Amino acid sequence: MKNLQKLKDQYRKLGEEIEKLEKEGEYKGYGKRLKRYEDIPVREGCFIADDSNIYTATYGVDVGVDKNLFPYKHQAEAVLALSQLLQLREEYIGYWQVDWKDEDQDKYCIEHVSGKISTNTYFGTQNILSFPIRQMRDDFMEDHKELIEEFGKIYK
Repeated sequence: MKNLQKLKDQYRKLGEEIEKLEKEGEYKGYGKRLKRYEDIPVREGCFIADDSNIYTATYGVDVGVDKNLFPYKHQAEAVLALSQLLQLREEYIGYWQVDWKDEDQDKYCIEHVSGKISTNTYFGTQNILSFPIRQMRDDFMEDHKELIEEFGKIYK
């Protein structure tokens, strides 16, 4: 019985320590909680320049000032691909505006599921690559598969 009480006390103390660390913003073995973007320390990473090329900032960048910094190159490449996809998508859809609150409006979407490109039809689940008609979505996927794959690297 004493052993059981001793274990319960240890368990309670451990829970209190974890709660204290979480409140202080420390996640043991992971990182720390930041309440403001400006509190991110100077760091290295990759950025997309005005010429749309991706460069590595090895000297350290104050991300509180320069917000165009990605922790990893594959993320910068994926965001650049997304930018191109969104511009292309606008050409395909014209003036159509997706209304995610309208559950009667079908939205034909391209997404990444389990590391693969997939298509689906949604009513309320939001997806950035959405189209008003199935054929348009399928044509877009066929025409821009490489860019869609590149965008999928964001989930790496």
